[in-house]
Amino acid sequence: KFEENIMSLLRQDYPKGRWEVLFIVDNDDSETEAKVKEIVKKSKSRNARIIKSVPLLTCSGKNAAMITGVKHAEYDVIAGYDSDARVGRKWLASLVGPLEDKGIGAATGYRFYLPSKHFVSYILSAWNSIGYVSMKAPYTFVWGGSFAIRKSFVKKANMLAQWAQSVSEDTIITSAVKKSKLSIYFVPDAVAISHPSRYSHITEFTTRQVLMVRWSSS
Repeated sequence: KFEENIMSLLRQDYPKGRWEVLFIVDNDDSETEAKVKEIVKKSKSRNARIIKSVPLLTCSGKNAAMITGVKHAEYDVIAGYDSDARVGRKWLASLVGPLEDKGIGAATGYRFYLPSKHFVSYILSAWNSIGYVSMKAPYTFVWGGSFAIRKSFVKKANMLAQWAQSVSEDTIITSAVKKSKLSIYFVPDAVAISHPSRYSHITEFTTRQVLMVRWSSS
């Protein structure tokens, strides 16, 4: 499923020459780097780059990857994506569009755990629906696996420094947007599909979600 997820990102229906994909891989993860290179080659995509993340001791690996990606991004609009999710062809366009409104600080999708033959998928799908319902304003929050934000706003809000000292990138974005009196726009078309298959996903996902909500609201 990893290959299908990456392919979904490379096959976006978006104007040619106006976007690129930056794959940020861990500095010591040569196996994943090799897999991504092979998938990019198979896709025949010419707008993809593979960049090694610069690790930081003061934050999570995801935040270090975000910092690395932002520093290498050539366009003002940055879209965040998690490799364990699959998106539709209109994913990028649906996220970028709302940012034309200067009153919107970030556009966000969400994750949907697709029920399958594995019982764990039904549990996660039910749990995840709570967050989906919470996407209605004024409770909308940024989900780090599918979002878009302006690079200029990232710099203005000093997010790189904040990411370097935190665990979660999306809570920092959510807080910065709301402090700036801007809106977070929920995009149903940018909802990403995930396919859980292990029972450990339940404890990993639910524990992380509870801790993130508690931390961000304290």
